[in-house]
Amino acid sequence: MAVQIIRDCPDRYIRRRVREFCAAAIGAVLAVVGTVAWILIIPTSVLAFAWLRGENIDLDDGDRRDITGILLTAWGVSAACLLFRFRSRGLRLVRGARTSVLFLRRFGYTDATRAVTFAVTRTIGRTWRLVTLDDNQTAPVGIPTGTKWFFFGSHGLMRVVAAPFKIFRFYPVALVLAIAIVGADVLRAMHWPARGVTVESVVTRYFELFDVILSKRLPFDLVRADLPGAFAVILIVMGWPLIVLPPIALTLPPWAWLVVLAFVVSIAFSIDVVRAAEKSRTRDIKLERDIYTAVYAVREASRRLLSPRLFVMRVDSSIWHETVSRFARDTSVALIDISEPSPHLLWEVEELTLRTATPCVFIGEYERVAPLGDDSVQSHAEASFPQLALLLKDQEVLAYTTDRQGQRRFARALRGKLQEAGLRAA
Repeated sequence: MAVQIIRDCPDRYIRRRVREFCAAAIGAVLAVVGTVAWILIIPTSVLAFAWLRGENIDLDDGDRRDITGILLTAWGVSAACLLFRFRSRGLRLVRGARTSVLFLRRFGYTDATRAVTFAVTRTIGRTWRLVTLDDNQTAPVGIPTGTKWFFFGSHGLMRVVAAPFKIFRFYPVALVLAIAIVGADVLRAMHWPARGVTVESVVTRYFELFDVILSKRLPFDLVRADLPGAFAVILIVMGWPLIVLPPIALTLPPWAWLVVLAFVVSIAFSIDVVRAAEKSRTRDIKLERDIYTAVYAVREASRRLLSPRLFVMRVDSSIWHETVSRFARDTSVALIDISEPSPHLLWEVEELTLRTATPCVFIGEYERVAPLGDDSVQSHAEASFPQLALLLKDQEVLAYTTDRQGQRRFARALRGKLQEAGLRAA
């Protein structure tokens, strides 16, 4: 029986996407709740421990309403969230199931690279993580652009919001300058006394400046071209974030601050993961020991919430066969483009179908693979590589075209074929 050439492969995509969306939404809620629990557990645990020891921890919210019971309830809920691992379970739901795919094709054949990259970015990138071997024609595909810029943009916004507080890094310098100013003014009053100016009156002026700050005002009216005026400038520069920002912050309700704090903590811990994911898109394999390191690195990266969707391995030709075999054993499905057969590609098909028994999805450019589906026609590939027809006997080959509409059609069909192959592998 000739090879069967197909263009479409229906799947239950809509229902699966609805399930994935619901799971991701529930996971996001669990992750936020779990992060808030991590934030609340330490202060509420201190209060709960004191309460269990019989200490008086009566607290009110300013309106003389006792909130001790609320805090103890928050401690119990936070402890339960940590016990049941809400955050980790939620992140796993958001991440969803991941399946690894080894993508092989003849080097230099860019149509296959474009078609598969299009499918990765449009349909299969969420569920499947592809690994391919490099010929300097394939560009790695990192995390989705929207997700990447969301994290980078949020991190940049956090840096802008936190920028006013960076002034406190200069606190030691400001403290030294303030002490020098006060000391110089006191020494001037001691050694060069003027009428009505004493050490006590000099010190009193600086205490008055502190009183202005403690009254939550900035001493702009006391800025002059003298030592107390310079001291007032230091107080204004160092103290304005503490005077201006807290009233703005108090306009938000406490629960909103908890959500904001959970968001800030998540972004702060995730930004390094995003950067690491972008760096892990490519990897060099020059020695045999690098193969196992690369396989482990790809496996671990794929398990993270944020990971590249198409890994590119730059492999030395001397260890090419060993690399293909090792990745074939570690991946669930192999995606093989047979548009341009070669001796190396033929060996890869034999390795995966006969020796490692890896479930394979065969693809090819329609004009090139269509003759394989007709017994009365011998294609150029069959004439050059007779073994190819034997290896592909009774197999389905998913054909694609390079136009935009053909790439969309191929992306939808490839999703269905990978889903079928994944079910067979399971």
